[in-house]
Amino acid sequence: MFESCSTRNVGQRITTRSIRWIIKGRMKAAGFDSERLTAHSLRHTAITLSLLAGASLQEVQQFARHSSIDTTQIYAHNLDCLDNPCNEQITAAIFNQNFNRQ
Repeated sequence: MFESCSTRNVGQRITTRSIRWIIKGRMKAAGFDSERLTAHSLRHTAITLSLLAGASLQEVQQFARHSSIDTTQIYAHNLDCLDNPCNEQITAAIFNQNFNRQ
């Protein structure tokens, strides 16, 4: 899909390392300089937003090019966990925020 302009492999496919380097450079130039923000984290975000926008698991599987629907279901499961109030209760307990013993 992308052709390299590098003197090492002109005309060949661009490497995944080069793609990561290009994306990281663009993110830094836009003011997003964090080790947690990577090309892969952008992929996760795109998949998650697709599910949040109402795309079906099959549509997202094709978009993400997952060979198994099980991989795509992990994202759906993570979204279900976010809706569980238990997560907030645990966070509140850890950080002593509005924690009442019952």
